[in-house]
Amino acid sequence: MRLELEQLLKGDVSFDYHSKVRPNACEASAVKSALELISRLEVRAHFCHLSTLEAVGMIRKEKYLAKRENKSLCLHARSLPITCFSLQETGKGSGFGKMNPPLRSSHSIKALVNGLNDGTIDMVASDHAPHLESEKDADIRAAPSGVPGVETLMPLMLAAVRKNILPLSQMIMVTSRNPAKAFGLDRLGKGRLEVGFDADLMIVDPRNLQHKADMLHSKAGWTPFEGMDAVFPEYTLSRGEVIWMEESINARPGRGKFLEGSGKRSKEDEEEDYEETGSE
Repeated sequence: MRLELEQLLKGDVSFDYHSKVRPNACEASAVKSALELISRLEVRAHFCHLSTLEAVGMIRKEKYLAKRENKSLCLHARSLPITCFSLQETGKGSGFGKMNPPLRSSHSIKALVNGLNDGTIDMVASDHAPHLESEKDADIRAAPSGVPGVETLMPLMLAAVRKNILPLSQMIMVTSRNPAKAFGLDRLGKGRLEVGFDADLMIVDPRNLQHKADMLHSKAGWTPFEGMDAVFPEYTLSRGEVIWMEESINARPGRGKFLEGSGKRSKEDEEEDYEETGSE
């Protein structure tokens, strides 16, 4: 479908060209095919970069049917944290808003927010493509895909909590507990604020600020979220150690630890995951 649309629109250089050649129907078709295969094989699956209302609806339906039929089918859907960024808000120019999946309409954004709130979407994460302004400052066809995303996920999500787009408890679930559980990292002390778990914490000032490129540390030197509301951390702790304080990084090089995921999990683990997904 995409190749056919590229041929049909080969003279189009409008700001939404990238979205038009990758319409909702492309994602819907891919998700539908994947769901049919997943259901037949009864395996775990993770959908990365969910972006359309059609895909959210199909995954919601499949989760409901699996639960009703008591199947050990566990679907994880991940969405980019662009809850307030759409085709109408591409920022500085068409090339700057080019990413994959592409920007969607407000209808799909509303569906993603609903999916976050009702448990259809299990986790939120971010990519990072630090293309320079000089690279992105081109027409929509020539510009590379991707935008800088490091340091912006949690400020955006916390701002969404302040605006009552989703509750704080659900924000914690989709950014911490669910990802840790899905990939077996909860067994290694990650994902919960409980005795025996690592003290990986953020302390924030709940007052709204605004995203500014000069506040970030990416080599890109710009952010697609310029001027948007944000709640940035005042302190960040990793395993109980303050690694960010007063706008400075205090982490020592090499302090990170590799965490090996659980790999293949038992049927009992999958059933437990399924029962908890979206239920809190």
